Amino acid sequence: MVSKKLGFFRKATRVFFKILGNTRFYLFILILYITINKKDFFMIFSKKLGKTVLLVSLLLSGTSFASSLPLDGAKLLKASLDYSGALSQSSFSGEILNTFETNGTKVTKTHVVDVLLSRPNKLKVFVHGEGQNREYILNSGHFSVIDAPLFVYGESDVPTEIDAALDHIFKEFNMNPPMGALVYSDKHPRPKTEKFSYLGEDLIGETPCHKVKVFLAKKTIVVWISKDELKPLVLRYDITQKEVPAHVAKEISTRITWKNGVSIKDDDFKFSAPDNCHKIPFLGDKK
Repeated sequence: MVSKKLGFFRKATRVFFKILGNTRFYLFILILYITINKKDFFMIFSKKLGKTVLLVSLLLSGTSFASSLPLDGAKLLKASLDYSGALSQSSFSGEILNTFETNGTKVTKTHVVDVLLSRPNKLKVFVHGEGQNREYILNSGHFSVIDAPLFVYGESDVPTEIDAALDHIFKEFNMNPPMGALVYSDKHPRPKTEKFSYLGEDLIGETPCHKVKVFLAKKTIVVWISKDELKPLVLRYDITQKEVPAHVAKEISTRITWKNGVSIKDDDFKFSAPDNCHKIPFLGDKK
């Protein structure tokens, strides 16, 4: 029994020294290669070491590879407009700062727009501030406007649903108010834009937001979108126009406040002509 154990020990010892001899040989070859190709070896080694350190750092910090990639500004903005466009009812206000520039002098005027919406066919917009006091109402194909400072009002027939009605009104008045993007439904086609840029994260008040820049032919728009994945609402947008006449704002900054828990009823969209206002012809007039 003892002789068998000794025989096994001798064989194991010979295998060990054989492996050790091979190891010494390969170590000798490695040292010789490093000596001859010192520069290339350390360049390859440093690159691999750098990648390893980066990988370990990401793993230890809990950072995923996906979160380290730049976000898609176009998708963020689309998701936001799709969300607000799918709301059956909503209420929000926008504080708008319009900056006009004449001969190098800037003048800023402020007004507020209050919006009440009930899809698919009811919309109320109240514009006030800086001498403005105007109310617009869409109610199942009936469009009315009251301008209190001028003591006038007008009525007209328009398409029944909000999207088609806004298309008709904006075309008649040759206008495209940016806040319309928050009113249109998610089914309405959006203007095609080729270039977006994700600018990172920012705060609106205490709300974390994604910041996206949109490049159009004659203007750029920077949009702040809340980081809430369930409610990715637009909270602010700044517009800079390249070349505009003196009576058109060169810079427009709008801060949006979304109102939660507002009770919206059909009676909110009923139109009643004020006693002190007189009717004027308007968009073909309503008979």
